Amino acid sequence: MKFSASCGGIHSVVGNDYTFKDARGKCPGDSDPFYDRDTGEQRWAYKERNEAKSPLLHPGKYEFQADVSIHADKVRHAEWYSIFQIHNGVRDGIPPSMFTVFQHGRWHIDGRDTHVTPKLEFALKVNLEIKENFITVDYYVDEEYLGSSRTYELAQPFIKFGLYRINEYCSATQIYKNVRVN
Repeated sequence: MKFSASCGGIHSVVGNDYTFKDARGKCPGDSDPFYDRDTGEQRWAYKERNEAKSPLLHPGKYEFQADVSIHADKVRHAEWYSIFQIHNGVRDGIPPSMFTVFQHGRWHIDGRDTHVTPKLEFALKVNLEIKENFITVDYYVDEEYLGSSRTYELAQPFIKFGLYRINEYCSATQIYKNVRVN
């Protein structure tokens, strides 16, 4: 499967290895603050997106794998950052599935903390099944099952991975080696 830059992000690719570095303000809207729709309070001052995306996915089963390493002063290099997403292209919408590191300092799947503390190096495996309008995603780190998401979705999904973060704490580079989709 071939991946392309998402929203003009800049990353380097050598074979099946992808490197994503700081990219604050490179995508439209990155420099804009975000406000909570219900309270009107500012949730973050800016975001940063430097990601790769797949072509649209058709019904079927997929397995995404990569050896991920994060080069930063600390594991929580931002208030919130994404490792992997199943996206649907809906503007200003929440993707059908996201694997992130959130404020609580745990791996986070679709609004739920897992029991595992993030690491700077790990093997990521994502099993994905698209059947009619249902998307099922199972996440594994170093072969340990972390959790799943199951979503009803009308828009056709695609894979996104790379450096997407909110309010960074320090410089970061995320490297995905041996990226493969079966």
